[in-house]
Amino acid sequence: MAAEQYIIPAPKKDMVVERVQLEELAPRAVRVKVAYAGVCHSDLHLWEGGYDIGHGQTMDFVDRQINYPVVPGHEISGHVTELGAGVLEADGVKVGDPVAVYPFIGCGLCPQCVCGRDDFCEAAVQRTLGYLLPGGYATHVTVPDVRYVVKVSPSVDLKCVAVATCSGLTAFSAISTATDSLVMAAKVRSKARILIVGCGGLGQWAVQLAVSGISTGLESAGQDANLAVYAADVRSDHLEVAKKLGAAGVVQWSTDAAGMDAALKRTLSVCGDKPDVIIDFVGSTATVSNSLKILQTGGLLVIVGLFGGSFQHPLPLIPLRSHRTVGIHAGSVEALTRLMKTLAGGKVTAPPIEVFGWGEVNTAMRELANGKLKGRAVIDPSTSGAATPAPL
Repeated sequence: MAAEQYIIPAPKKDMVVERVQLEELAPRAVRVKVAYAGVCHSDLHLWEGGYDIGHGQTMDFVDRQINYPVVPGHEISGHVTELGAGVLEADGVKVGDPVAVYPFIGCGLCPQCVCGRDDFCEAAVQRTLGYLLPGGYATHVTVPDVRYVVKVSPSVDLKCVAVATCSGLTAFSAISTATDSLVMAAKVRSKARILIVGCGGLGQWAVQLAVSGISTGLESAGQDANLAVYAADVRSDHLEVAKKLGAAGVVQWSTDAAGMDAALKRTLSVCGDKPDVIIDFVGSTATVSNSLKILQTGGLLVIVGLFGGSFQHPLPLIPLRSHRTVGIHAGSVEALTRLMKTLAGGKVTAPPIEVFGWGEVNTAMRELANGKLKGRAVIDPSTSGAATPAPL
């Protein structure tokens, strides 16, 4: 069977389409016809060739044993078209089912995989779809094992499903990680405060999830409200979306140091106190440093964004203020399954999604690189569009 896929031939080179013959499925594998593939910042980093780790240094993907050309795309939704030998009825999927594809393929043998944390796989090289294995910028994708395919309700838009498999899952995991801190803060001060820094696609997921109280069990509305959700971003249009999604207050941060000092004062004023939890979906030198300046004593900083850089911070302040910092990268198959059920419940949906045609993949990447997307973007392989130039 023939299929088409986009490849990144080398870092910062135009993506091009190639036609390939699909191989016979291995036992337990699943073939999915791609409905939508999300365009994620991680795809942009893959196109750029690495991460900025500060001090003029880069973490190159080639050093992480990711060899070009690469078929990108790890946010994938679609329909099952073929099942490998050994897939059973008990596995829960059949040909024709709408599905979400979990992209973080583990070895299945290490302690992390055995415990269900395939995204923490301890194998020398993790076989993530869109990095080491061909991803979703394709008409079809081969999933190595049926356990990485999650059946979804037909009521959930597959565009929403696609972007949920990474950005939604990551936001869901970040909010879940903050739950204990928020519940404790609500007991101490009657109301917990969470600040979402960066209100692009992931931040918009997080605002909804926090406001809904699905992960935390806290209430953000009504006379018994014990959670207040706030948002900060340098873009006013992102903040407008955050307000519509239920944020109790928003603050526009600045890109320069002088303006940022004033912005931090406004943040404390809007929040009414220091935030108990800050989730940073930017992950830059500035956002991490400034978040620690206003974090409540005993507070939690969750770093999610991969913008890059490094920062300096007075070490004694960490124990003296009992600050805790954790990093979040995606989540488990079980968490993705719970998120799909949440989406089917209708309380939470995806951020605004812009659809790009099959011939517009480079345009989508360029729009993301230039900060022109208001929410998320997906590629629809069933549509066509004009050929486009390189992302930058």
